[in-house]
Amino acid sequence: MQTFEKICVLLREQLGLDGDFTITEKTTIQDLDADSLDVAEFFMTLEDTYDIEIPEESELKVHTVGDVAELVESLL
Repeated sequence: MQTFEKICVLLREQLGLDGDFTITEKTTIQDLDADSLDVAEFFMTLEDTYDIEIPEESELKVHTVGDVAELVESLL
């Protein structure tokens, strides 16, 4: 499974999104209706899933799901 697709699965599980909600690389955090706690928890999930450490300053630069995938891939 590609990084982007896996991130989509994790987002659906963590945020309780139904299968009808379309996630693209341009989907923003706001589109997902995620608050700051959701985002922080999601980044912890990514760190555990991929065995990476995401620098705090990088979290602030992420605006779309595509940005998240690129960040994760850059840390692998």
